[in-house]
Amino acid sequence: EPLIRAVITTPVPVPEEDLRIELDGSPADTDTLQPLDSFRWLAVLRPSLGSGEHTLLFAVRALEQTVRFRVEDRFRVVGLLNHPNPTESSTGFYYNLTDSADRVRAEVFTLGGKKVRVIDGLSGRVGYNANPDAWDGSDADGDRVANGVYLFRIVATRAGEKTEAIGKAVVTR
Repeated sequence: EPLIRAVITTPVPVPEEDLRIELDGSPADTDTLQPLDSFRWLAVLRPSLGSGEHTLLFAVRALEQTVRFRVEDRFRVVGLLNHPNPTESSTGFYYNLTDSADRVRAEVFTLGGKKVRVIDGLSGRVGYNANPDAWDGSDADGDRVANGVYLFRIVATRAGEKTEAIGKAVVTR
C-alpha cells in the first residue's frame, strides 16, 4: 500500500480550511493534515491505489500544484540513470525499486557484450536508491577501462523473483 508524505509550506500562516488535497480528482482524507507550525502542514496519505498513472493536487487558497506519479503492481527497476555521464573516473547508479530487494548488483559490459565488472551490494530499498561512485571505471582486475560506451545492467532479486534495467555509461579520460 503506498505511503505519500508531503510538507506544504506557505509564506504566511494559513488555516486548515484554506488547504485542499485531491487524489485523482477527488478530495483526499482531511484527517491526514497535521500542522507542524504556523507556516507548514504535514500531509500523510495511505491511499488504496491501483496500478497506473495518478495525480495528486495540493492547493493553498488559489495556488495549486499537481504531482503526477505512477503506481506499479509488480517488482521492477524504474527510472535508471547514472551520474556523472560521461565520466572521467567514477559514476553512480540511481534508480527506483517498486518493492524492496534482497540483493541488487550492477553488471558492466562492453558494447560487444563482454562483462568487465560486477558490483554487488547496491541499495535495495523500495523507492529511490542512490549509489554514488558505485563504479570506479575499472574492470574486474582493477585496471581502468578504455574510453568508450559501456552498457550497465542493474539486477534486483527478491524471494527468487528477478528484475533488471539497462543503461549506458560513457567513459572519457
